[in-house]
Amino acid sequence: MFFIFKFIGRRRGGGGNENLEEEDEIEIKITAAKLAFLLPFFEQFLKKTPEKFDVDLRIKVAKFLQNAVNNKFIKPEELTSPPLLKLASLLVDCICLDSSIEYINDLKTTLNQFLDMFNSNKELINTKDVELFNFFKNINSHIFDDNVLKRIAILKAINSISPLLKLTFENNKELFQSFIRDIYLSKHDSNLECSQNACNCWENLEFNLSPTFYKTLLLYLHDDKN
Repeated sequence: MFFIFKFIGRRRGGGGNENLEEEDEIEIKITAAKLAFLLPFFEQFLKKTPEKFDVDLRIKVAKFLQNAVNNKFIKPEELTSPPLLKLASLLVDCICLDSSIEYINDLKTTLNQFLDMFNSNKELINTKDVELFNFFKNINSHIFDDNVLKRIAILKAINSISPLLKLTFENNKELFQSFIRDIYLSKHDSNLECSQNACNCWENLEFNLSPTFYKTLLLYLHDDKN
């Protein structure tokens, strides 16, 4: 783990010209490949066994990711590489963990930076990519989180990436059906802010109800109860 905190220390270096030199050095050393290499460490710290690590240490890891995930270090063609999509999914999972409360804003900022890069480079992204499908599927799996603040965060993430989602729906009927069903149900959330965010998603994803929608929805709800 020295590798990670060596970079964190440099990012938090002294002021003046020395700080600029240190930031230049970090720009050279951090790459998408190195972020991918460190993915197992991020998972261990933030998701698998966060309770084993001091919260201040986890905060530093979260801030490191926030500094590292941007277009200075990640090339457009690297965005949908399997390790980076897994890292993006990890951020989604960790936002929904109770253990992340002290650094949830850092995680949300990092995820938003990922989503902004996805949208900015949507023409370059292969929307038939299986890993991209898995990433979107993972976001959708958290839409009914028990915690209202986390539901809101997930809906905002979905809304922010609606341009790329619409392109992906064209090539994946299963993903489209999952999202239209779950966004529809979220529009009826008992929490007003959740409901409003779901309505925003519905509008920006340009969803329309088909004649068979309610039949499919009833079958889904029936199967879910059994």
